[in-house]
Amino acid sequence: MADINFYPGEIPLDDPQVVKAMQVYDILNSREQREIFRTVYRAATAFKRTGDIDHLVHLAESIKTTILLHGDPAIRQAILDAPTEPSPAEDLRDVADLVRRLRE
Repeated sequence: MADINFYPGEIPLDDPQVVKAMQVYDILNSREQREIFRTVYRAATAFKRTGDIDHLVHLAESIKTTILLHGDPAIRQAILDAPTEPSPAEDLRDVADLVRRLRE
């Protein structure tokens, strides 16, 4: 790893947050991993085409949320057990509120 050249501000591969993210990534199934790659590629392509940094900012928040949710075994299991059909309106919750509560 000593031969790797880092750009200013870039974090090392063994940074604790990177290690945690990779542990979570490794437990995802191939469909979920594919969706992460698709999301990363779409954001990178959108940024390249538009120059709008917001695409990368939204990507970073999306990845952080994914790691937060799937990094908790109980939440991960709930995601896997969730029904695939649409939920009744009375069961819907605000996602931003859920993420805020998880971060507390």
